[in-house]
Amino acid sequence: MDDEKLDLIRRLQGVIKKNMGEPHAGDLYYCPLGSEDHKIRVLEEDYFDSMQYDRDGHLGKWVKSEPCCPDTIILIPDLYSRDESRSERGLWGMVDWKRWAISLGIDGSMVLDDMDDPSEGNRYSTDWNTPTLALLKALAWQEGV
Repeated sequence: MDDEKLDLIRRLQGVIKKNMGEPHAGDLYYCPLGSEDHKIRVLEEDYFDSMQYDRDGHLGKWVKSEPCCPDTIILIPDLYSRDESRSERGLWGMVDWKRWAISLGIDGSMVLDDMDDPSEGNRYSTDWNTPTLALLKALAWQEGV
């Protein structure tokens, strides 16, 4: 993940956490405490560990997976939600599409127009960005971040 995306994701954490809710298995997150090679992580499924003891002293117990850094977790939303019932868990679902119109240029640029005020000054070009970066920029502009 490049610095520009990470900066936008950090600045948008309030909006992202509000929309995504509690972290789910499979969610990506950024751990500032991890080594340089292991800062981006995936929240794993809960699992059965046959080598740990439960409360009653029996060998084997279910282990609930949690982020390594729950107090400093930086959630990274998917481009599209994996949860069909909650589209707002993905970036596409966080953008207010009643407000924005998107067009793609033949040169690869993406232009977002603010439909609340369609004057030329409210046109936002993302110039050669990936869809993820374009949606992060649109969300930042939408939220005034």
